[in-house]
Amino acid sequence: MKTRKRQVFKSTEGKNRVLAVYDSVLGSWPVPLKEMHIDTRLGCTYVIASGDEASPPLVLLHGTSSNSAFWCGEVVEYARFRRVYAVDIPGEPGRSGDIQHPIKGTDYTGWLLDVWHGLGLDRAALLGVSLGGWAAIGFASRHPERVDRLVLLCPSGVGPQRLSFMFRAIPLMLLGEKGADRIARMVAGGQSIPREALEYSKLISRSFNLRAESVPIYPDAELSQLTMPTLLYAGKKDVLLDSAKTGERLKRLLPRVEAHLLTGQGHILTGLSGEIASFLKNK
Repeated sequence: MKTRKRQVFKSTEGKNRVLAVYDSVLGSWPVPLKEMHIDTRLGCTYVIASGDEASPPLVLLHGTSSNSAFWCGEVVEYARFRRVYAVDIPGEPGRSGDIQHPIKGTDYTGWLLDVWHGLGLDRAALLGVSLGGWAAIGFASRHPERVDRLVLLCPSGVGPQRLSFMFRAIPLMLLGEKGADRIARMVAGGQSIPREALEYSKLISRSFNLRAESVPIYPDAELSQLTMPTLLYAGKKDVLLDSAKTGERLKRLLPRVEAHLLTGQGHILTGLSGEIASFLKNK
């Protein structure tokens, strides 16, 4: 039986409010940008391009319940030495396709290949967060010749999800704003979240139809195809994913992985752009 495809946003009003904040972020984007629209098998895909066109390319994939506005604080570091393409994933609350396609199967791998073709890329570095990390793994494992370096931040699809989080979060959802703040702090592992980012995340959570599917776990044979240099960062206080098992699997299966489990951080990682830049600059 086919998984039913849902709309991304709960209402037109909610969509407009989310995209209005997105516009305000783009208005203060810290480096010159070019907006691009690419036709793909999952609909029109929105891309923010920054950095020198002659520099080697870097593709950024955000997580679920998010969009490329969340790269605003880090794009400066990467655009110094890379042509950066921040891609809105279809089915998420951004400017790409409004339909949530099933994440089981290879739809998103084919979609990312369409993005590669649309951007005219041969090889590029690829950085993915959470669900974006899951998509990055699927693409890099099937097309390793197209990815020169892979960065994974709390990637889904490697270690199991922590189902206990939902039992802790559901009662908090009944507490309104205070409950939403507590959930955000749990996801961030207790780290402080800038007020603007917190308010935008809460607006998205009120406006976005959360995905009902569990993210599939990649088998060993598929992960073993990640032969390119790979950098993993995951938070030990991640309430959504088992970071220890994520690190163990990748260190066991990948010959060229550099894995870091961060004691004081959760699912939302901060302050890593310098370390990631150093990894991307290495030959």
